[in-house]
Amino acid sequence: SSDLSNKHFGTVPEFVKNNTSQKLSEVASNVLRVTNYTNQHINFHLRYSIPPGWEMIMKSSKSYNLAAGDSVFIPVRVVIDKHAKGNTNYVLTAFLVSDKDVQFASKNWYTGIESRPDWSATILLKKIYFINGVDSSGFSMHFMNAGNTDELIHLNFKADHRVEILGSQLPLPTATATPNSLLPASGLSFSLPVGADTILTFGVRHRKDITGHQNKKDLEERLSPGN
Repeated sequence: SSDLSNKHFGTVPEFVKNNTSQKLSEVASNVLRVTNYTNQHINFHLRYSIPPGWEMIMKSSKSYNLAAGDSVFIPVRVVIDKHAKGNTNYVLTAFLVSDKDVQFASKNWYTGIESRPDWSATILLKKIYFINGVDSSGFSMHFMNAGNTDELIHLNFKADHRVEILGSQLPLPTATATPNSLLPASGLSFSLPVGADTILTFGVRHRKDITGHQNKKDLEERLSPGN
């Protein structure tokens, strides 16, 4: 292979790992290598740009004096914001700054936060009733996202052939069903952001095309939500 000096010119910063994957519980660690490919010594110090809410560990204003052809290895450690989202890449940048306070080189470090799914869906009542001969009723579902990644939830309902399910009776801008309308055969899809805690209420009614005596007193709900 060709010598590095044939591929680099000036003073070059390089992260040992350009891309990393991190858990929220971990400290993001890397090493910045700065190489002086010029024929004279240089003086510089470092500045960093990190995502909001992140924190540098042992951030230093130290100045470096690097001889011609020499290299220095500088550890970089960052505490990740506990609210950083999973499945998201964040950019950290190191800048080389001259003794005259002029930025003359930079290098990016891309770190992705690992997804930690933690969402739940609960049907609040396991049975529903058609009271006093009415032909409609309803049920509610509680959704909670305690993970670090926005979730796209898809619900399909398998109902008794004598009943039909109506869309959520609460406004949900990202939902694919209109409130109080017949739920489409494809089901219902909606976004559940990180930290969301919401209850959706669905209607149930007897199908109008079903005739004959129906047992309206105690019709067991047979619904199977899925994502």
